[in-house]
Amino acid sequence: LDRAGRFKHDGAKQLFVMAHAALHLLLKNRFEINYADFTFSETEHHKPFISDKAGVKPLEYNLTHGGQWIAIITGTQSVGIDVEGKKNLKDFEGISRIVYTELENKSVIPNKGNPDMEKFYRHWSCKEAFLKAEGTGFMQDPKGIELNFNSHEEQQSPMVWWADDIPGHSLAWTE
Repeated sequence: LDRAGRFKHDGAKQLFVMAHAALHLLLKNRFEINYADFTFSETEHHKPFISDKAGVKPLEYNLTHGGQWIAIITGTQSVGIDVEGKKNLKDFEGISRIVYTELENKSVIPNKGNPDMEKFYRHWSCKEAFLKAEGTGFMQDPKGIELNFNSHEEQQSPMVWWADDIPGHSLAWTE
């Protein structure tokens, strides 16, 4: 509730509370987490995790909320997920220069000044999902990883999946 209180917009605050309620229902009912046996903690970069009394992390999780969507991912290793509402930004190109590598920018802005909004948000949500799995979020330089959606060659980039079928939104997740 303290974290929810930091939101200035009531809709964002309500979505945050609903997302965390859904997470706790999932942990308690699906994974049978007994809160007396587990502790909720955060890494140094504020990625939440649960651990048992021996300090073992029995389950990794991550959640995201945006627009009208809530998404939760669980796994046995670090996971990340992101959902972004697609909106028109005033400075796609400026944001792209800050967040994307040169190769990514060639995909996102194939013609100078004419950004591909679908690719912009696909790259953004994939990159954020990966950085959340890393436990750093955008505290890590997003240019430190490179996503290449155009190559069929073996990639050095992280394995990230995405869904394009959510109207007005971009969803991505990692293992």
